[in-house]
Amino acid sequence: MKNKLFYSLISLLFLIVILFVFFSYRYYQEKILAVNNTFQDKPFLAGLSYKKTKPLLFSKQNVLYDVTMLSYPFISSIDKIKFGHSDENTFEIEFINAHLDIKALILEKNPSLALHLKNLKDYIPYQDITKYPLLTLLLINNSNLNLDGILKITIFPDTKKALINGKIKAPHLFSFLFELEASNITDNFSEQLLNALINKNTAFLETISLSALQYSWINNGFSDEYNNYLKTLPTEFVEECQNRYSQTYSLLNKKNINGAVTIKEILRILKENN
Repeated sequence: MKNKLFYSLISLLFLIVILFVFFSYRYYQEKILAVNNTFQDKPFLAGLSYKKTKPLLFSKQNVLYDVTMLSYPFISSIDKIKFGHSDENTFEIEFINAHLDIKALILEKNPSLALHLKNLKDYIPYQDITKYPLLTLLLINNSNLNLDGILKITIFPDTKKALINGKIKAPHLFSFLFELEASNITDNFSEQLLNALINKNTAFLETISLSALQYSWINNGFSDEYNNYLKTLPTEFVEECQNRYSQTYSLLNKKNINGAVTIKEILRILKENN
C-alpha cells in the first residue's frame, strides 16, 4: 500500500513537472512573438546594433546582447542591455558592462587634445580634475572604463508628470545617482526620451519642461586611484597644487558630493558631445 502511494506521488510530481515545462515553453514562445512585435514599435532601438535578443521569462523585460550604440562610437561594446516595464507606469533600461575607450572619446571631442596625450606633464593636479575629467580618468585608469547603469522613468498620468532617476557606476571608482522631474509630458514620453538619449536628439530635450537635476557622486575608490597617480609626481609640486586648489582637494577626499545642475547646462554638455 505504501509503495503504491509512493509511486502515485512520483507520477503526480512527474506530471506536474511536464505540465510546467510545457506551459513555460508555450509562454516563452509567446514572449518571443511579443518581442518581435515590440521591437517594431520602439524607435529608440534603431540606434542600437546587437547580436541577439531574448525575453526574460515571467517578466515584461527583454535583453539585448553584445550591443553597440551607433551615436556613441567610443563605446566599443555593451555586454547586455535590459529594457521594459517593471510595472504598469515604470519603464526601465539597464546596461551592464559598457566598455568605453576614453582615449577615443577625448580625440573625438577635441582632436587638439592629442597634445595632452603626448605630454601629460602639462596636467595640473586638482585644477584639471574638472577642467579635463576625461584626461583625469585616462591618467588613473589607463584607456578603458567599464560602466553599469540603469534609468527608470515613472509616469504619473493624472498629473502628466514623470520622475526620472538613474544610477551610473564605474566599479572601484565612483557611483553617480541622479533624479529630475518632467512636466507636461505626452503619452509615449518614455520612448521619446530614450530615443532622444540614444540617438542624441537634443532638440526633443529642449521641447520638454524639466526640473534641475539633483545628483549624488559617491567616491568608491576614485580618490585612492588619483592619489596613486599623484605619487608618481614630484612631492613639492603636488603639495603646491593642494594648497592652491584646496577646495578641490577637500572635495576629492569626501565620500559623497551632492548637488544640482540645470537642464541648460546638461544640454550644453550633450551638444558638446555631438
